[in-house]
Amino acid sequence: MKLEILYTSIVVIAEHLDPSILHPSYLVAEGIIPKDWELAEPSISTPVRSNARFTNGIAFSVDPNRFQVVENDPIEDYSKSLLPQLARTYIDKLPKVRYMKLGINVKAFIEHSSAGGLLVAKFLTEGSWDREESKPTEMAIRLGYPLKGSLFRLGIESGRATRTVNESESRLGIILDANYHTDLPDGSPMETLEESIKEYPDRISHAVETFRATFELGG
Repeated sequence: MKLEILYTSIVVIAEHLDPSILHPSYLVAEGIIPKDWELAEPSISTPVRSNARFTNGIAFSVDPNRFQVVENDPIEDYSKSLLPQLARTYIDKLPKVRYMKLGINVKAFIEHSSAGGLLVAKFLTEGSWDREESKPTEMAIRLGYPLKGSLFRLGIESGRATRTVNESESRLGIILDANYHTDLPDGSPMETLEESIKEYPDRISHAVETFRATFELGG
């Protein structure tokens, strides 16, 4: 079995964000992205939600309470990812916004034709829920752990996924997702948020190591 990282993301929960300012021209003018980045599809900019997705796999989205930057099909050296820099540069332009929570996320996939059965066999113990005449064929796991000032949430379930954003045919397998949730102290300075964002490479590496260890996969 092979582990595939589908995407990673940084999400910031805040109050009174202005989605309408998110536009490719704004991102370039403010020095958030280089001017030679090409859009993968027409961007959307409205007062309630805006997004911009680029051909290099980076995508921005903003609504009044949430800012997100995503890297689809991320590079293997997480320390060289653009996401932390992009997130920090964007929020630096909006220092008066009240930032409340930070999420660092990764979603991965293991292709397997009998994903549901594999999860049942690996994780489900014997009990009244596992009878010969009515055996479960699907299951999902949701776990939460305290970790270095944040909550690490781990999800495992069977399902379908595509290899890339533009791929039309989905594949059956095991979907794994990890979320590192950090509550920001009320009135905390921007430095607190920026320091938390710097944890991105370590968080993603920890998630990938957890995925591999759970299913005894090699590097």
